Amino acid sequence: MVDARLRWRVLVPAMTRADQAGTTRPWTWHLADCAAPHRADAHCAEGGRLLAAATDPDGHCLSGDTCPRCAATDRLAGPSQPDPGDPER
Repeated sequence: MVDARLRWRVLVPAMTRADQAGTTRPWTWHLADCAAPHRADAHCAEGGRLLAAATDPDGHCLSGDTCPRCAATDRLAGPSQPDPGDPER
């Protein structure tokens, strides 16, 4: 049996005086084997989009050429059903 669990790590930004005044940067969640948490090219398209928007990439990190987070979502969704209105069906 393959271990399908995703291992996570959180990046916690250092506190500054501005942070202590109430404006804090949020933590960001990455997979434990994320090679470069701050680089968009270390993330899938969704993770890169989230990083570009200065938000949490939510674990959309590449492991090799695959995003395990997207792959897990695809496995849970199951096989796609053909669109009954698709003329190429």
